[in-house]
Amino acid sequence: MSRVMSQVVDEISAMWLAIELAQRGEPSPNPYVGAVALKDGKIIGRGYHRRAGADHAEIAAIKDAGEAVRGSTIVVTLEPCNHHGRTGPCTDALIEAGVSRVVIGAPDPLPHAPGASEKLRAAGIDVELSPLGEPCAHLIRDFTKAITRHIPFITLKAAASLDAKMATESGDSKWITGEAARREGHRLRSRSDGILIGAGTALADDPELTTRLVEGPSPKRFVLDRSLRLPATSKLVKTANEVPLYILHSESAPEERRLELERHGARLLSFDGSLIGALRAIAGEDIVRLLVEGGPTLHRALLELGEVDEIAAFIAPSILGGGETMEYLPPLTIPSMAEAIRLENVQTLALGRDLLIRGALPQKERS
Repeated sequence: MSRVMSQVVDEISAMWLAIELAQRGEPSPNPYVGAVALKDGKIIGRGYHRRAGADHAEIAAIKDAGEAVRGSTIVVTLEPCNHHGRTGPCTDALIEAGVSRVVIGAPDPLPHAPGASEKLRAAGIDVELSPLGEPCAHLIRDFTKAITRHIPFITLKAAASLDAKMATESGDSKWITGEAARREGHRLRSRSDGILIGAGTALADDPELTTRLVEGPSPKRFVLDRSLRLPATSKLVKTANEVPLYILHSESAPEERRLELERHGARLLSFDGSLIGALRAIAGEDIVRLLVEGGPTLHRALLELGEVDEIAAFIAPSILGGGETMEYLPPLTIPSMAEAIRLENVQTLALGRDLLIRGALPQKERS
């Protein structure tokens, strides 16, 4: 429900509404942005960036306001763009619309053409930063990481038992969680640009990695397979012409395997063999939000690398037993409780008998 509780609103309330509007879009690889047009203390227009190539939030709010937009205030979660991309500069649209004031939530983390605020001021428009800069910056944290560091925003997703096992000792893992939890897992996929698994998981589970249980697009699929072990008979390769499949391999992978997989529609990405190199190759395919589904070896490596941003853990009320090889995470070296990895902004969701625990990892300085 909107935080705007009455017809007469202030700029703070309007910014909260803009933040809520922003989250309705699916704009990747662009950021989530929302905007509200105000005049005489009343909302006259609303907008958000629905998808890449569609109107930016400010343009949508201007159109929604119509002729009344002249002399209004535009409250927007992200600094307006000042360059020609799939659409024209929002700075030009704001000037042409005759708005008198623009309130910005978060500065553009890496503007294609700097000087947006200065351009607006030069046209006689009052420009001010909102005190809600922190929640607005949080809204685009995935975009900020991808555009400034060329590494996707990473969510680890796993399903485990109460004793932290992902499979029985025989390797049976279908299904640890119930149907409601699996649907939510597919919903996470539909909100991601890409999904990544390792070659071991691809060979053991033969997954499809689609969103067949929910409405919504299937993400691009990535398999980290340095030596190209994935067979052409796998479900992933068989569906490569329906949902894009990218196989990340080392430069020394056999050429005949590359040619065979390419003949079946797979797209081959060569990288330097390092995990950070693989992530940068993935980001190069317009991937901002990356869901990593497994297995435990890949999860541990990403945690040790310090590039995990969120964890979404589905916990089933069952005990599977078995050895250490079936554990969700192989042992991490954490010397003391003070150094434990503690999630922030934790959310829990009951899904039938299962429980989803989702939270962010503390952000540290990264090179």
